[in-house]
Amino acid sequence: MPIALVCKHCSKTFYAKSSHAHKRVFCSYRCRTRYDLRPEILIARFWSYVDKNMCVGTECGCHRNLGHCWPWIGGHSRDGYGNFRIDYQQIKAHRFAYELHHGPLLGPGFFVCHKCDYPPCCNHQHLFCSSPQGNMDDAWAKGRMKPFQPLPGSRCGSKNARAKLSENQIPEIRVLKGILSAAKVAERYGVSPSMINWIWKGASWTHV
Repeated sequence: MPIALVCKHCSKTFYAKSSHAHKRVFCSYRCRTRYDLRPEILIARFWSYVDKNMCVGTECGCHRNLGHCWPWIGGHSRDGYGNFRIDYQQIKAHRFAYELHHGPLLGPGFFVCHKCDYPPCCNHQHLFCSSPQGNMDDAWAKGRMKPFQPLPGSRCGSKNARAKLSENQIPEIRVLKGILSAAKVAERYGVSPSMINWIWKGASWTHV
């Protein structure tokens, strides 16, 4: 016999079989989805997957005077970052934590980076917004990007048919760091400014 129930979201009366009444709290799938997207429900669900009381060992920010990391204990991607589901779409958990406390990102293409270098961390005090170039610079400064090491016999440097520089020019380019801008040096040698920056950082033409 159907039993009258009240929807948890819209407060409308609906009917369900007595055998299913203990499982039903919403009158429809639409009401369930809308209820899950209510800000207070969404935020409460997010923090239920964050552990604010667990030290993650040597990787924890407390070892660098940053305070404890707040690791994400829900699902993770292969690179270690937490995944948070909103309306059947996956977003990065640390990005949601950043926008929750600091507001939207500075612009399209910007990243949310970790001061603590611990990908699952959702402590908003450990997060900062950065441009793509700033993200690369941060990764390089913290040793997360290793210089390219060519395999024996590989066509690297001037051996590559598409190379615009030669090994003799690399020391000249390195000397110009701090004297000319990357754009000026790039114009002189016929390459892009990003290539000059990579050479100056030791991320390109590392065999010279």
